[in-house]
Amino acid sequence: ALALGSQVYADDPPYAAKLLALARVVYAAGKANLLSQNPDPIDFYLETSHRDDLTFGAAILAQTTGEAAFASEALAGGRGLITAVTSAKALQWGDVRALALLEAGLAFPDGSAERAELAGDLDQLAAPILASATAPKGAGAPFRYALDAFGNGTIEESLGAAAVCLAARRLSPTTNAACAEVARS
Repeated sequence: ALALGSQVYADDPPYAAKLLALARVVYAAGKANLLSQNPDPIDFYLETSHRDDLTFGAAILAQTTGEAAFASEALAGGRGLITAVTSAKALQWGDVRALALLEAGLAFPDGSAERAELAGDLDQLAAPILASATAPKGAGAPFRYALDAFGNGTIEESLGAAAVCLAARRLSPTTNAACAEVARS
């Protein structure tokens, strides 16, 4: 967020530099303390992994600074991210895998092997959601998304699924054209 803020406030170079410097400090602190950062008091917004957050941070820092070291860290963090986090939901408060994979992919040039690799991982994350377009089931079937049940978190899960599909489409638009329809549904 701080690195993104430095982009937003680029027209105020001293403030943008301060935000970017703080982003570097926070990222380094996260790398030094490789634990999930749960809220205090611990409630129901629990983290399942720190890896998605660090990958996301490295990716944004790579895009903001253009530094190859951050891009390498984003790629390393993104590798295996699909299996590293075990949450059942595709995108939620404590699980930003989809956004981390998208931004890590965008840190590399279009057509690069690194971007294709990360796009493939994001495709894996989107595949079960995309399958609901042709084989919807459960309570969400009338809406063409396979929600097993409606309850607390239904909107979060639906919006998360849409965001995952749109992220997959952004990283590989030709192979994920149907993702836009799933997101609309």
